[in-house]
Amino acid sequence: VVEEILLEAFRGRRLAAAAQRAMIDVLAEKEPRKVLFGTIDDTNDPSRRTALRAGREEITSYWWLFGA
Repeated sequence: VVEEILLEAFRGRRLAAAAQRAMIDVLAEKEPRKVLFGTIDDTNDPSRRTALRAGREEITSYWWLFGA
């Protein structure tokens, strides 16, 4: 999984979703039988929205529980 970081001037234009989609398309063409997955912290809503816009789907989520 590749982290993309956009300069402030380019944020908010959905470029990160386009970059992810392009990467997914290239990898799917080169390795059609491979599965690409990544982990996004559940508190990182902007990254989660970007991933969804890129066509990625949430397949699982988990929580850490701590006793008092």
